[in-house]
Amino acid sequence: MTAEQHHSHQATRQERHRHEQHGHGSHQDHQDHQDQHADHEHGGHHAHDGHRTHRFNPANIQRLLGQERQELLPVTATLQAAGIVPGHTVVDLGCGPGYFTLPAAALAGDTGRVYGVDVQPEMVDICLRRAAEAGHRQVDVLQSAEDHVPLAGSIADRVFIAFVLHETDNPPAFLREAKRLLKAGGEIAIVEWQKKDGPPGPPTAHRVSPEDVATVANQAGLRVLEQRPLNDHHYLVRLAAA
Repeated sequence: MTAEQHHSHQATRQERHRHEQHGHGSHQDHQDHQDQHADHEHGGHHAHDGHRTHRFNPANIQRLLGQERQELLPVTATLQAAGIVPGHTVVDLGCGPGYFTLPAAALAGDTGRVYGVDVQPEMVDICLRRAAEAGHRQVDVLQSAEDHVPLAGSIADRVFIAFVLHETDNPPAFLREAKRLLKAGGEIAIVEWQKKDGPPGPPTAHRVSPEDVATVANQAGLRVLEQRPLNDHHYLVRLAAA
């Protein structure tokens, strides 16, 4: 991380930006909707200036890292479907506690680089700690706002966005910021819930379909390379600059 990025990281962590409550703030938080029909201990959605917001309680962190989640959506297979390979630089937008971040680092290897990005400072701290404990020296974790990531442009082979897009207040602007991070030939990989009644998952009205993703992508200057189901509950869309 450059000195400029480090300074930005420190400043944003002190600022407690209003966007830290928005849906971008951890894809694992949003995936945890699978439990919302049974209990609400993780917080849930709240009205804020007319937008949906979602803030995860870090006390429940193990619910985001458990075996049940791995069985529902195997991490390594999902990252491989996103096209992450050794040597890649990956930006994990909405990284949460690092459920996808750390396995992405294992796939990218010592010659790769992984940036975890989250709006919640607690998640940034947890992900940093877990990366250090796992010995992933090629991982850095930054706090951001939903509409601005404190990284230079054109750095990423893959921008990975899981269970985040359906929570953002301005999806086209969010994807334009993701697009800014891409190297020439880079891709954005989006994982979302199938738009059907659950559980598991969030209410149907909060979900986005592959067609919705394609529409938003077009508005952001992106095109769909591939759309495929991952299982009965989730799908993957790969995007590139139009």
